[in-house]
Amino acid sequence: MAVTTTTRESTRFVAMFQKAHGQIAALQRVDEQIAGLMEQRRKATDELRSIQTQINREFQRVLELNQVSPVEVRASAIEELVFEELKQPVELKAPVRETKPIVRTPILQAVGS
Repeated sequence: MAVTTTTRESTRFVAMFQKAHGQIAALQRVDEQIAGLMEQRRKATDELRSIQTQINREFQRVLELNQVSPVEVRASAIEELVFEELKQPVELKAPVRETKPIVRTPILQAVGS
């Protein structure tokens, strides 16, 4: 009868260890799922920040339109197009106009008229 009691206790202990092992494995799976969800959250957050940056740039561009001349707007649009094609920044500068000084000649008046 002593052998039977020891066998029952051993069987009970084995069952408890198997149950504990099952719970440990379940916790590990949950931890892996949480890690996967955290990675998805990080990626979604990064994407949201990128979109926010694009929106802020667009607002800034629209707000600056009132402060620049049409020539500057066209140059900026061309710069953006060139950047998209070449994938490197380019800066367009308006040509500097050389102004010639106005020379005023004295008006001749007839003397003794």
